[in-house]
Amino acid sequence: AIGLLLALLLEFTGHPTWYVLPMLAAAVVPSLILAFKSIPQLNTLRRRCRILPWWARLAIVVALVALSLTIKSVFNLNPRDYAYLPLLPAVLIAAVLFGFGSGLLAVIISTLAADYFFALPEYDFALTEWKDALGLATFAIIGALIALAVEEFLNFGEPRD
Repeated sequence: AIGLLLALLLEFTGHPTWYVLPMLAAAVVPSLILAFKSIPQLNTLRRRCRILPWWARLAIVVALVALSLTIKSVFNLNPRDYAYLPLLPAVLIAAVLFGFGSGLLAVIISTLAADYFFALPEYDFALTEWKDALGLATFAIIGALIALAVEEFLNFGEPRD
């Protein structure tokens, strides 16, 4: 029944079938993030990552975004064709490991890289099409909200300072 509902939703909205994955991820990721807190080894990794010096966190965030862009290049995938959604994993990982600030930094770097490498005209920071400007703005807003939501989910139930 859920598969039929998703298929009808995709058919009526005109979206490609791979849009089911982000919809399923949106439904499952909050539970996974809360489960992440209950695994001691992963929670220890998160605490260790958050005490790294700022320059090390910055280097890792830049490397995550670069890895994400490299994977897209290897598979000849243009994030512009998919509303820049394929750039979100770097934001999600940075927010989980380092917190909201690093997730927001990943959003900024990803947005600038997407503008430079994928938005028309390519290899230029000029935005000449409204579709690109709207897509990048939407990606930036959604990415920032995801980074904030991850931070809040991970801090759920913990005392505030």
